[in-house]
Amino acid sequence: MTLDERFEFLAKKIESLHEAVFENTRQIAELSRKFDERFDRVLGIIESLVEIARNHERRITGLEGGVQ
Repeated sequence: MTLDERFEFLAKKIESLHEAVFENTRQIAELSRKFDERFDRVLGIIESLVEIARNHERRITGLEGGVQ
């Protein structure tokens, strides 16, 4: 294998690695976006459950004769 052939081989390998890194970066960005969306959804659900629990606690306290 000549020096030029080695350089050509390495150049192709570098290009392949560049493409792989670019694709991985794109996939990571997409997964990050999906994670953020789902996390926001779960956070909203948790906030709703907290509000429901607080409402129930106020009702129970009221039924027990406590201050609302």
